Amino acid sequence: MSDPLRGPGPVHGFWSTTSASSVIEITCVERPDFLCFDAQHGHDLDQLTTTMFTALAGSGVAGIVRVAVNDSNEIGRALDLGASGVMVPMVNNAAEAQSAVRAFKYA
Repeated sequence: MSDPLRGPGPVHGFWSTTSASSVIEITCVERPDFLCFDAQHGHDLDQLTTTMFTALAGSGVAGIVRVAVNDSNEIGRALDLGASGVMVPMVNNAAEAQSAVRAFKYA
């Protein structure tokens, strides 16, 4: 299966503030390229469970998490939960961008 997030064309997706796996499964029927779970303003990162990412399994929909802060622990937890990608808010300079990139790399 190709990865639409890596292609040259536009992508479309949904922003989620629900933790109901049934809603996630229904949303996948629309075949978005991604579903973003907002852990900055909506979800508490602890509410996101592997069950939510399991609801995406087999759908071809990428699960993205917007973490609350640019913190290696938050980014690592999102990836450990099963996120295909992480959106990092409030990156204002090169040093903050480098810090976020380092958080994606395991030692």
